Amino acid sequence: MGKQKTLVELDMHNEQDANLVKKMFEKRTPVSHVFGFRHHQSPFFFQVLSRDTKVKVAYAPILDVVLVYDRSNTTLHLYDIIGSRIPNLRVIASCFDFDISKVEVHFSPDLLEASEVKIATNPHQQLMVRGDLPTEKYHFAIPSIAEF
Repeated sequence: MGKQKTLVELDMHNEQDANLVKKMFEKRTPVSHVFGFRHHQSPFFFQVLSRDTKVKVAYAPILDVVLVYDRSNTTLHLYDIIGSRIPNLRVIASCFDFDISKVEVHFSPDLLEASEVKIATNPHQQLMVRGDLPTEKYHFAIPSIAEF
């Protein structure tokens, strides 16, 4: 019996792969309790189908999540997790078949149960908030994959 693949690369131009991601969006839980998007399927497809995108989209059958990521050498850039629950970072990292020395997360990482993540910042993004924003306690990041 063969070993189950930990990650299955998806092609968003392939109808079957795109339908899998759409189904995952239907049962999606936000990637963060602090700041996350629930319904951003349209911007997601707009971004991943763009000619300029460098992100990869993969399904992790063991975790039943779609991971949106990129890598540079041994750095994992994690842009989004689409599924009914958010696994911790250690479990997510175990799905990849390359050595990971650093993880840069492009969303608020509170559900990843990891202190060793670096939050990627984008100086061109701005968040308008009314009232006090407890930035010393929480980390806020707007995933580029959700931008329009």
